[in-house]
Amino acid sequence: MWLVNVVLIITFLYFLFKLFKSINKQNRIYTLILCALAIIFEAIFVGFNIASKTLPTFIQLLTLVFSYIIPILLVIFNDTDINFRLKILYAVANISYAIRKYEFAEGLLKEAIKKDKNNSKLYYLRAKALEKLENYSEARDMLFSVIELDKTNKEAYLKLVQILDTEGKIDTALIIISQFLKMNPEDNEASELLGIIYSELGREKEAEKIYESLSEQNDGSYNTYYNLAIIYSKQGEIEKAINAYKTAIEKNSKLYEANYALGNLYYISEKYEDSINQLKISLKDDNLKAKSHYVIAMSYIKLDNLEKAVEHLENAIRIDNSFLEKAKRNDAFDKVALDLKRLEDENIEFVTYTYDEKQDIEEKVEQ
Repeated sequence: MWLVNVVLIITFLYFLFKLFKSINKQNRIYTLILCALAIIFEAIFVGFNIASKTLPTFIQLLTLVFSYIIPILLVIFNDTDINFRLKILYAVANISYAIRKYEFAEGLLKEAIKKDKNNSKLYYLRAKALEKLENYSEARDMLFSVIELDKTNKEAYLKLVQILDTEGKIDTALIIISQFLKMNPEDNEASELLGIIYSELGREKEAEKIYESLSEQNDGSYNTYYNLAIIYSKQGEIEKAINAYKTAIEKNSKLYEANYALGNLYYISEKYEDSINQLKISLKDDNLKAKSHYVIAMSYIKLDNLEKAVEHLENAIRIDNSFLEKAKRNDAFDKVALDLKRLEDENIEFVTYTYDEKQDIEEKVEQ
């Protein structure tokens, strides 16, 4: 048995020595920490052996991992070809990105790029990690590097345009996407992105032309039809807008903004039942709840269902009491004037109660 222990200890010392030799400025701290852990667990192992005691299973496992497996793997890793190591780093970074460990992935890729400055895959994955970390300026620089290395990389062009758009650099985004489309005039995804940029710049005629071309080919995404519907709405082309919103919803059933907009258009078109149906779907989005309840209330008034109208108005006010003032100024709610007055009184009582309660707490704190 003593021979096995001697072999294990010699093996440990050999790989620890190799690990110490591999220490450099970049990984100095991490390697020293691992070496310290390895020594601690090996010392525990030796101590128990000298005392002829059985090492607990959990400590045995930790000793195996930190004193043997990790040092051996690190030594093997450091002795391998640089290209092989970079492939392993890239694979680990990819896994880290997939499990949302963006900071760790970004750090690995930063070190990998120092070893290989001509690998566009490293730059692109680091750009995506930086984007997730909301470090848009560095992500942008990474994507410019990708394009410089690989001018045919569509994903890099589109990602760069999206980041520039996020940063508010819309004019630069327009130049980049136009440059890509000169090389790839038939790319529908890029064309759609160009349409979105035109919309943001207020160049709606150019955007409309792109969206209509994509819709004729049935190649547009939900964004194509949603943005086209907005343009039609502004132009007063209600039926066209309704059809475009419906197509957008077919392509993305969780596009609740489209349900809300469609509900409003149905209300304008005096299709109150259809309006209510769409607006009830938009209630699934918390950001749309208050205003959806408000328009539903208006639709129920048009249908002479005053009880339902008051119920939904009350819901809207409960979420956002600014809708109370809005309803008071809206002639549509004249039919429920008494209920509106009651809601106003209740709202005043609630605000007064909340203020008094807050004042009481402040007085107690001061005491």
